[in-house]
Amino acid sequence: MMKCLVWSLWTGAILSLSATYLLAAENWKMPVAQPGEVRLQVRSSVPFSTADMVKTATNPFPFEGFSGRNDRLVIESHNIKVTELAVVCDSSYTKTLQESSETSSRQLLTAIDQTVNAAKKHKITCLSLDCTKTQTVLAELKRLAITQVVFITDINTFGKLENQSLLACLKQTGTGAFLVRDLLPLVQTKGTSTPWRGREQAAETFERQGGMTITSADLTGKPAFRFQADKRPKICFLVSDDHYHAEKMFPLYGEYLMDHHDIYCVTVTGEGGPAFHPLEELDDADSLLIFFRRLPVPAVMKEKIERHLAQGKGLVGLRTSSHAFDPRKEVPAGYVIWPEFDHVVQGGNYHNHGPNDVGTDVVTVFGQEKHPLLAGIKPACWHSVGSLYFTGPVAEDAVILQVGSCLLKDKKNPSAPLQRISQPLTWLRYYGANRAPIACSSLGHPGDFNVPEGRELFTRLILWSMNRPLTGK
Repeated sequence: MMKCLVWSLWTGAILSLSATYLLAAENWKMPVAQPGEVRLQVRSSVPFSTADMVKTATNPFPFEGFSGRNDRLVIESHNIKVTELAVVCDSSYTKTLQESSETSSRQLLTAIDQTVNAAKKHKITCLSLDCTKTQTVLAELKRLAITQVVFITDINTFGKLENQSLLACLKQTGTGAFLVRDLLPLVQTKGTSTPWRGREQAAETFERQGGMTITSADLTGKPAFRFQADKRPKICFLVSDDHYHAEKMFPLYGEYLMDHHDIYCVTVTGEGGPAFHPLEELDDADSLLIFFRRLPVPAVMKEKIERHLAQGKGLVGLRTSSHAFDPRKEVPAGYVIWPEFDHVVQGGNYHNHGPNDVGTDVVTVFGQEKHPLLAGIKPACWHSVGSLYFTGPVAEDAVILQVGSCLLKDKKNPSAPLQRISQPLTWLRYYGANRAPIACSSLGHPGDFNVPEGRELFTRLILWSMNRPLTGK
């Protein structure tokens, strides 16, 4: 079954492995590893299709609008039996690192050792093989009946081997191959200002060519490896949404932020359910972005968010963050709710939304036109296809930058003229003793990301939450 899954991923299909999901408490979708399994958060790339573009007046969002790409990244978690999995550490790669006098090489070697040792604790078979020798690698994997392989190697290894790509050979045998993208060497590529962004782009190219990647966090239980010289601010996108396609939007938006603003972006996903992964990434984040709706969350996740805020670090709440932690179902064991999050942390007061078919008219609050967060964003008045959220009144200490409005029918008198209702749309405030910057907007419909004025607004909210200059790099 897993061979079929992996082969479908190679060919660009998006599959849901129902056997990996356990149902608990009102049928929450709960992807969790079972005894004898390891859970990997796999990233791959698939072509855009008509399924990615909902062609209606209320929901038009071709995701490639700001990316310039004809594909999109997919993040899915899969459980793999430990007996079918091996970690192959490329001896030619580690030899090159050992012979290097660069500090970055020593840091990589330490991270590789930690990852291999963690894999051994999971009782995963760990092999040291020269990955430039394709047939030797294939023969050893066959001898051990390995069907899934995590490779720690240089990305070029997959394409320059004995005139036959290792990746192609693995595909032919139905063997799944996952490259650990955060353990790649530094790469300076054309159009990138930093070598760490260069290696990230190399991994993205590998994915477009049909490869799959993971990070060392899946094995170590720690944040993915970063070079000590990589001082980019880090944001974690906390998404788990089957309503606004957040898990499709944010990996692409993350690429945009990394390319244009040198922000290190990580997507932590629950895949439409409450089992967010990998939570370790929250520990060293400079800002968190909340975009999921009506879910309980692991108790440890709430603790990490509270610790983050107590340290005075920033948070951005978009669209459904107002009711992110307020489910309407039974809560499974080990999970918690946080219904007061919107009122206490964000300073909001979400209580409903307007009709989906009329959208929201966005207007800058009088006197805020020159606010650094809005200055230069044009047009100042625009229309969002997302429905108006009823958010007011917001906290007294909130600085309201934008209001939204729409025309509503009088339910008691349908023949009466339409009435315009206005609500706070985007606001800023500080939370807690250490004044954690909180940036909120009930905008965030996929269509908002696809227009420059919406995308620039969200980017500035993120930069403000990090105390960064509100301009590009």
